[in-house]
Amino acid sequence: MKCVAIGDVFITPEMMKIAFDKTEFVKFSHIDYFYFGLDSRSEMRNIVKIIETGGFESLPLPDGLMQAVEDAEIIMCHLCPITRKLIENDKKLKVVLCNRGGHENIDVKACTQNNVGVLLNPSHNANAVAEFTIGLMLNESRNISRSAFAIET
Repeated sequence: MKCVAIGDVFITPEMMKIAFDKTEFVKFSHIDYFYFGLDSRSEMRNIVKIIETGGFESLPLPDGLMQAVEDAEIIMCHLCPITRKLIENDKKLKVVLCNRGGHENIDVKACTQNNVGVLLNPSHNANAVAEFTIGLMLNESRNISRSAFAIET
């Protein structure tokens, strides 16, 4: 079974390789790794905005990706756009694994029309959300922001 894994600055291809090497759930006969986007986290945030506002089809795909997916059964991604053209170019594709909570970067309609499953990771940031919530509770109950503002003015 062949897999194509597309990382980015947030979840790198190296991180994906480590995860694949550690798993005993499935072993792939071949994995091609690609890098999507920019090397700067702050600059990648602009790409995330494009993705989350529905413009993912306009973003360029990594060089060689279209050829690599031609015979892949699994595509694993984080932010890389999974476009209709990419999906329809892969005649063996069974599933798209997305390391995000949402599917804004995936043409789900094209996946459905081509009998390709889409698996997401909706709880990937649950710890961060819980910690942020506790921080907000402390901030409000201890008047932290109001006190800081009062000191500054």
